[in-house]
Amino acid sequence: MAGPRRSGLILVLLILAGVLVLEATVRFASGYELGRVLFIEATLFMFAAALLNSIARRADLSGRARTAIRVLSVAFVLGAIRSALWFAGLEVHWANLVILVIGLALFTMWWRRRGRS
Repeated sequence: MAGPRRSGLILVLLILAGVLVLEATVRFASGYELGRVLFIEATLFMFAAALLNSIARRADLSGRARTAIRVLSVAFVLGAIRSALWFAGLEVHWANLVILVIGLALFTMWWRRRGRS
C-alpha cells in the first residue's frame, strides 16, 4: 500500500493522464471544431486545477511537492482562461498577452510574499 505522500503524487499523475485522454478524445470526437474544443478545454482545465489544488491542500506532501502541484494548478487556470478568451472571440495574440500579464502579476506577488516570510 502506498504511503500518504506517494498516494497524493499518484493522484496528480492520474489527473494529468485523465486530462490528456479527455483532451485528445474531445479533439478527435468533435472533428477539431474549435468552439466546442475551446469550451470543453476551459472547463476541463478549471476542473483539473480545482482537483490539484484540493490535493495540494489535503495530501501529506513535502513542501516542494506541494509547491509544484500548486504551480501546476495555476498553469491549468491560466490555460483555462486563455481557452475561454479564445472562445469569447479574442484574437490569439491578445489572449496570450493577457495570460502573460496575469502570469507575471502572479509571479511578482508570489516573489514578494516569499521574501517577507
